[in-house]
Amino acid sequence: MYLVYGALNTGDYIEGSYMPIDDSGKDDNSLPVTDSTGKKYPNYNSDKKLVCPNTKESSDSAYAVLEGEFQKYMQIIGMTVDEIEKMNANLWNCGNSASVPFKFTIVAKDIFESKINKLFGKINNNIFNESFFTKSNISCGTMDTIYDKNIEKAFIQVQGGCTAQQISEHLLLNVEYKNDNLILTVITGKDVTITTKDMLYENQDKYDKYEVTFKKDNGNYIFDNIKIV
Repeated sequence: MYLVYGALNTGDYIEGSYMPIDDSGKDDNSLPVTDSTGKKYPNYNSDKKLVCPNTKESSDSAYAVLEGEFQKYMQIIGMTVDEIEKMNANLWNCGNSASVPFKFTIVAKDIFESKINKLFGKINNNIFNESFFTKSNISCGTMDTIYDKNIEKAFIQVQGGCTAQQISEHLLLNVEYKNDNLILTVITGKDVTITTKDMLYENQDKYDKYEVTFKKDNGNYIFDNIKIV
């Protein structure tokens, strides 16, 4: 996921401002009244507890704990009324909440898929068939990815020194099939001086090398994990 995040260009995504209401000092009267379509936001006040689908438990230190809290956060980010109604709120009970204001990078499914295809080729996988939450440990921090299939959008939050557009080029070094897994070895060049794959190959010792694993399931290769090697 981090390789895809690093490959995003301006115009590939929008940034949604997110801030816990208690930290921001916002109350219901200071929230946006209408969405981008002109539809008026309801008064979101549900006290239903959310449950992270990964752990099957409710966390009090997540992005959102209550359904109404989640809905107000989406109102702050700028999601439309229709999108909020469709979204899987429980995904936002995974991950840690922020103590300071920050933004989510919001990416549409088709752009996400096009970046994966550009990086790794058109691998037949069904990664976007279901909603998911993942937390990745990366060289410059951690990255949370929330994908909601109901609105076909991914929300990415990186904590650390990583930024989109940080990676200039990607080079596929090796493809290996092992125990029904597809394993790709990839090098990424992270500075503006790397403008071609030849330059990246010649200077590969200076840059991070990643091993990206896809597991085979019913004939499809599904993204499993990524690690630095």
